[in-house]
Amino acid sequence: MQLTLNDFDCKDAPPKWIPQEKWEDILALSVLPGPLDSLCVHLAQNSESWKAWYKSDYPEREPLPLSSSAGEEGMTTGKNEIKRKYFYCNQQHLIHFHILTFINVF
Repeated sequence: MQLTLNDFDCKDAPPKWIPQEKWEDILALSVLPGPLDSLCVHLAQNSESWKAWYKSDYPEREPLPLSSSAGEEGMTTGKNEIKRKYFYCNQQHLIHFHILTFINVF
């Protein structure tokens, strides 16, 4: 089954700057209950903010482009999980950095 934004009642278009394969990963993450629920909708509706974060030199040091408006409490409380999952899905080239960060933390 192929998920689309229509499955989340979203009329926005998928962000063109996210490769299709990675977008499909984000769609799959978006059906999980919890802070990742409907992440794809937030990305589609706030594409330029997410793109600026993604393209920044050190996105792992930048705050996530999440708003605290009503209905997004789950996303704002799960920022670390969202950041980790987003990196995993979209920035495979930084996996070495994240492994070293994990090792240094523990």
